[in-house]
Amino acid sequence: MLLVNTPKRWPKCLIVPLILWLISSLHIANAQQSSIVLSSGTSAAGASNISLNISLTNSSGAAPAGLQWTVGYPAADIGGVSFNAGADATAVNKEPDCFDNGNGTATCVLYGSDDSPISNGVVARATFTLKSGIAAGALPITLTGAYAVDGSGDSVSATATGGTITIPAVPPALSGLTCTSPTLAGPASDSCTVSLTSAAPSGGFKVNLSSNNSTVTVPASVSVAQNATSAGFTATANSVTSTQSVTLTASANSVSKTYTLQVTPDPTAALAGMSCNSTSVTGPGSDYCTVSLTSAAPSGGFKVNLSSNNSAVTVPASVTVAQNTTSAGFTATANSVTSTQSVTLTASANSVSKTFGITVKPSSGTATGITRDVNVSQDQNTASSTVSSPAFSTANSNELLLAFISTDSLGSPNTTVQSVSGAGLTWVLVVRTNVQGGTSEIWRAFAPAVLKNVSVTATLSQTVVSSMTVMTFSGVAATGTYGSGAIGAIGSGYASSGAPTATLKTTHNNSLVVGVGNDFDNAIPRVPVAGQSLVHQRLSSTQDTYWVQILNGPTLSSGTSVTVSDTAPSSDQYNLSICEILAAGGN
Repeated sequence: MLLVNTPKRWPKCLIVPLILWLISSLHIANAQQSSIVLSSGTSAAGASNISLNISLTNSSGAAPAGLQWTVGYPAADIGGVSFNAGADATAVNKEPDCFDNGNGTATCVLYGSDDSPISNGVVARATFTLKSGIAAGALPITLTGAYAVDGSGDSVSATATGGTITIPAVPPALSGLTCTSPTLAGPASDSCTVSLTSAAPSGGFKVNLSSNNSTVTVPASVSVAQNATSAGFTATANSVTSTQSVTLTASANSVSKTYTLQVTPDPTAALAGMSCNSTSVTGPGSDYCTVSLTSAAPSGGFKVNLSSNNSAVTVPASVTVAQNTTSAGFTATANSVTSTQSVTLTASANSVSKTFGITVKPSSGTATGITRDVNVSQDQNTASSTVSSPAFSTANSNELLLAFISTDSLGSPNTTVQSVSGAGLTWVLVVRTNVQGGTSEIWRAFAPAVLKNVSVTATLSQTVVSSMTVMTFSGVAATGTYGSGAIGAIGSGYASSGAPTATLKTTHNNSLVVGVGNDFDNAIPRVPVAGQSLVHQRLSSTQDTYWVQILNGPTLSSGTSVTVSDTAPSSDQYNLSICEILAAGGN
């Protein structure tokens, strides 16, 4: 094999006389025809060279013993060409001798040491060297200057036909995954990019995305648009209380790339304080408390852990300050005590702790009267036509059960509680107040026997956010049906604006007054008047307030006017329903 760019001793002394001889020859073998054809081919993806056949086809008895041709190629895409003898040339001891003309062409003479004819078939193989970075498409390869002579020295009519080299588009592959910042203070977002080795094809290029930690969420996939080599997406980091390492993964067509993010706690929001409405509570009773932050809570909220150093007061395990707010409330529940107890409540988050002291005093009026047993609450934070209490069990037989239900409203007609069921008991409406937006209702039932692991469900007339608290009381009057003998006076209060208030006149001695309310306008903590406590309060995501309120002790004398009220807020609309619980043996 001779390369076209290899110097030779005699290329022109052979080829030029051959051409001149052919031109001056008067003896042309008429009707004989030889065709020299260059094949076409497609380069393999990423290949550096490609070989094409040069074939001879003889007709009408043509039997050439020597051939000449010139190959032309685009020099911008092809660096050179070399030639090998084909099988049908080698069979008659013929070899191509070629030289580079220097202008993207190479001329070859196929000859041998004798005059034996060259038969039909592959007489040579041209190998083209492809330049790197060559664009996809079809490269024209010309074949011109065809000459042929037979063994007698006669010229044989010859034609030449070129071909093409097709460079296929290289399929893109995933080449990388990067994000703008490797460290985020949650909550935050990061701009990330997937990149390809080449432009995306028609229809785009889909890349699947995943995160190994729920602290950071990403879309399920991202598509690189046609003719683009990259696409962006957003990685969203949630709030964390400790630094988290998160690995993001991009994958496509068995190729995966990863990127690691460090998510740290948001340094801007911190626990600022904790306070309660009262420093002194009579047990059993409750106190409404609030935790506050130095700045607005981030996306996902800000979790604050809670604890009490004395079982005389219980608190939830934690409370979450909602996104973009600076405080959240919770109920501290004081249990019955026989002597005054000092209790310290602690709130903590991200190594910051705040405390508040509460004194719990024994009750002076309910020791031989009404005793609270169960106190469970369920806040239905997503709109639903039902709300169900947590499971509970009672401690005694002959207990009065009260369900305190407050709701949001979708408009006229206003929301009502259609029914209450559960615990295998019959439930009856005690009082409903729904003049303003939403409803506040009390329902009753009576359990002659001890209840074990039961739940209560309220069915609403609208699909709304709601809250339900179930309380049970022993030491109540057991006459009547379904707890009717344990209920005395009832009262309703409502206004389009003002501090919540509702009043009733007691019908028996030593009775206990409780109430339930809703504020349709705002999620603002209630501030009960002196001698009253919040049993439960919910500041809803729909900017409503739902609460249950109770007098800290019994009203000793029948005929006493009792008002359940709050000093704040004083500018919102409200509904408030209250009732009197009658003690056994009261008169």
